[in-house]
Amino acid sequence: MTREESIALLDPELIAYLERPSDDLGVVPLSVARENANAVFAAMGGPLENPPEVVTIAGHKGDPPLEVRVHRPMGVTPKLAVLHVHGGGMVKGSAWALDSRIAGVAKLLGAVVVSVAYRLAPETPYPGPMYDCVAGWNWMLETAPNWGLSPAQCVITGDSAGGGLAAAATFYLRDTGGIMPAGQVLVFPMLDYQTGLGDLEETDTRLGWNARNNQFGWRALLGNQPVPEGPACAHFSPAHAHGFEGLPPTWIGVGTIDLFLDENIAFATQIARAGGQVTLCTYKGAPHGFQTVPSRVSRQFFADYKAAFAAMVSP
Repeated sequence: MTREESIALLDPELIAYLERPSDDLGVVPLSVARENANAVFAAMGGPLENPPEVVTIAGHKGDPPLEVRVHRPMGVTPKLAVLHVHGGGMVKGSAWALDSRIAGVAKLLGAVVVSVAYRLAPETPYPGPMYDCVAGWNWMLETAPNWGLSPAQCVITGDSAGGGLAAAATFYLRDTGGIMPAGQVLVFPMLDYQTGLGDLEETDTRLGWNARNNQFGWRALLGNQPVPEGPACAHFSPAHAHGFEGLPPTWIGVGTIDLFLDENIAFATQIARAGGQVTLCTYKGAPHGFQTVPSRVSRQFFADYKAAFAAMVSP
């Protein structure tokens, strides 16, 4: 899809999306792309009423310590705990830049939201970022009783690359006998390392995240390693899991002009074929990251998003 084609399909209420800056990874220096992404992320939320508690936790399997940022809405008894994994194509984005937005999510859901500051590729290739998410998940489970919550009230979520890492961590927990999330809420998740390979990588210039950027991110995450084989492939690229049985209830939301539409539909289909519970919501005329632009379709997204969490922790 070209930029012109995606603009023609864009929901008219999302016209402000065209003002959003985007970087061509591999052309713009990664350091600059990271600065730009943090600026965009920081502008997404409103005023920060209640700064998060920043906690340093142990890494998984002897990995370095990492930070989690704990957002608790003021005056609210939490109904659930949520591990949030930020987006950024595996190579950019940060938990701190999203403080205002994640505080808004905590308020929307009436939840404690733990935002995990995972290490980025290429400095930290697979499995480091996924291990950081597992470390954040296990810390949240251990801490949840302090908030009056049980594992049955703990959910994992992520946007884009964060959705892919959340799904990968869930497969890892399943395959290693860990405590599984009560559900996973995946927002246009980045799941398939093959998306964008070949001719598409050179010709796709769509709005938002395109095929070339996607391949840059996956190559950075893989580093100099071969693509993992067997069950471990799901811990790298969840779309290539050898089995989809035993997953928790899953919700996926994606726009119809998002690069990830096809892989998200395929992932939902695989879960359904394995007998799992899955809900797929598609948003007409919506590109990657559309939900931060005020519009009818964005309001519908947030209504569906909130309902997904509520359904996962209902008695």
